Amino acid sequence: MPDWIWTLALTGAAALASAAGAAALARLNIRRLERLIPALVSFSAGVLLGAACLDLLPGAFADRGSAAAVDLGLTLALGILVFFALEKVIHWHHAHGVAAGEVAPERAADRATAVLVLTGTSLHNALAGILLAAAVLTNHKTALILFAAVLAHHVPQQIGDLSVLMFAGVRRGRALALTVASSAVLLAGGIAAFFVLRVVQGVLPFILALASASLIYIASADLIPRLRSARGGRQSLAAVSLVALGIGAIYAVTRLLPG
Repeated sequence: MPDWIWTLALTGAAALASAAGAAALARLNIRRLERLIPALVSFSAGVLLGAACLDLLPGAFADRGSAAAVDLGLTLALGILVFFALEKVIHWHHAHGVAAGEVAPERAADRATAVLVLTGTSLHNALAGILLAAAVLTNHKTALILFAAVLAHHVPQQIGDLSVLMFAGVRRGRALALTVASSAVLLAGGIAAFFVLRVVQGVLPFILALASASLIYIASADLIPRLRSARGGRQSLAAVSLVALGIGAIYAVTRLLPG
């Protein structure tokens, strides 16, 4: 099957699954969602760490000389730093709007939350599409593993984004439409990146390193800190077990899939 079909299929399926996950939230009540999200977050953290450390990084560093390996390591470190800086800019912009007295803090918080959620998710989805296209051009096994990581993170992310938009005052139907639209950015980003990356194959290892930085940062700075709120031995054991299950699932896939 040609690479462009792989790219179209994986990015399309990821976008559709993310949108479907958001749509499913419209039928869930808050209590069920509150019970479901911690388990999804725990498993997602494990899948992201597993995909980054067990497949993407080994693929990026494969058959590289020591000088190239150092450059890839620098890309990984700078990637994590860039994601940290972007997060800080987003929080600073939110706080600046309130401090300037442009709008009331409550309205500013709601408006900033809605805008930042949509902007951040759209950029994140575009990056996921780019990374999937790069993975397809690297090898199909890596693409499938990254696809699993995208699903594990983006489906609960879209669910969470929809709930945040509704809590910020956006009507349910409009919130769902905006969330679905942001999911479509993943498909557009993947298709555009595929045709660009075919011409510049030399950057693929660095994109894999950047993908690893993205997954490691999301898991360590966003998802795992949320799990610290778990109280009691049973909740803590469940969180650790689900993270381990996510890592184990990726390890099993890397061993079972050919290539």
